[in-house]
Amino acid sequence: MNAVVYFRVVDPQKAIIQVENYLMATSQLAQTTLRAVLSSADLDALLAIAEDERDDAVRDSAKAVARVERLRGEVDGVARSTTALATAELPHASTPLAEIDVELQSALPTRLFRS
Repeated sequence: MNAVVYFRVVDPQKAIIQVENYLMATSQLAQTTLRAVLSSADLDALLAIAEDERDDAVRDSAKAVARVERLRGEVDGVARSTTALATAELPHASTPLAEIDVELQSALPTRLFRS
């Protein structure tokens, strides 16, 4: 079993003068307290909780993988669409610029304003 202990020294003088090594003392107290709490708990219940947490982590990671796969599929679809569009436009790419300019000029109205 793993544990993390956060503590704050309230009286620094007592921590230095009355205790030889307050860091070791705090660690020993935390370990003793953890053992006392765990020994009073049902081992099967603790294992069930740990298994549930592991199952939740596996489920969450499976959801993340599915989400990445879905996004990858969307990106692939966009890439295929872009490639298809570029392929469809390829024949028009060989049209000389002079012809395009003539086509644009013929599409514009001859008079923009009436005088």
